[in-house]
Amino acid sequence: MKAAYITERPTIGNLGDKMQIGEVPTPKVVKPDEILVQVKAFSINVDDIHIMEGSFLGGLPGMQRKKGNDPLIVGSDFAGVVTQVGSGVTTFKVGQRVCGINHRQSIFSESGTWAEYTLTKSDNIVAFPESISFQHAAALVMPLNVIHGMLLDTKLNLKAKQKVLVIGASGGIG
Repeated sequence: MKAAYITERPTIGNLGDKMQIGEVPTPKVVKPDEILVQVKAFSINVDDIHIMEGSFLGGLPGMQRKKGNDPLIVGSDFAGVVTQVGSGVTTFKVGQRVCGINHRQSIFSESGTWAEYTLTKSDNIVAFPESISFQHAAALVMPLNVIHGMLLDTKLNLKAKQKVLVIGASGGIG
């Protein structure tokens, strides 16, 4: 499959010098809880860039590489179609349109999403209707994930017709 990847960490601001696009092995479902998705769209987040540069959370040395110079496919957000499910997956089926975020993505060597296929798990994805494009679904994943987390963490106990003001008015959230 085609994928965007790095084999060597770029210095900050020089990602373009190290990013490669080429053929890599297509992942396969081997664990009961895995789901293979044909990626139709993905988004690029600042966190993806920081992970590649090693500056995510101030840098997590050694955690972004599997071994040696194996290609590291990066990216976290995606939308696509389920092509294979593990034996333990009951909530999704082949052919279903899904979008999601590989939360731990390439920080801990989970499958990156800047590729034709990505491996994920049921907890990382949701189904979405045909009325939403793959591009819109992929672009909404990170902002909705952050907003959902903020609402859960703040324990606002919102009631019907109450409103929340998000200050910032920029990016996918404000």
